[in-house]
Amino acid sequence: MNLKKTLLATAVTTAFAATAIEAQADPILTADWSGLFTILNPDGVGLQNVSYPYYGDPTWGYGFRTQVSGTMTFDLATGSGSATVNSFDFFGGGPAVATAITMQVIDPNNGLVQANMGFNWGGSNGIPVSLILDARGFFGAISQGYAGSMVINQDTVAGYGALPASNGMNKGKFPVGPVPMAT
Repeated sequence: MNLKKTLLATAVTTAFAATAIEAQADPILTADWSGLFTILNPDGVGLQNVSYPYYGDPTWGYGFRTQVSGTMTFDLATGSGSATVNSFDFFGGGPAVATAITMQVIDPNNGLVQANMGFNWGGSNGIPVSLILDARGFFGAISQGYAGSMVINQDTVAGYGALPASNGMNKGKFPVGPVPMAT
């Protein structure tokens, strides 16, 4: 696998690390989400996104956490959904664009969701990316009951949310703590 594809897959793997989701309908949830991703090398060391403005922003560790956002729709009856990720500058290679994102519950007992997508970045199109999301926080908050415009965030899932793979890293604004969805 070429380095560009490996790096991209690693980055996308953590894209949903900290989400804030607004539930709007039942059993089909439509939501805006925002979050952060951290790129880890095979040794677990964070890599800095050198694209402006991330590397110059102390808020999220000077590029060690990159802000991402998008939308999602999730059907609680079928356990399936779709999502978008707003394009963002990525490692100086131009905008990263996620396409055709689908989600499916694969382990309802443990809150695991498989997400599949294509990714366009740096002149390569349709790079296939699959990831497993730990959505215990998301499903836990929903099981507690929700109102039409409830925001599901770190405060909501403090007792049962998932921990991102980068939790506890000693760089910037780490640790993250429990979140609604993580990889």
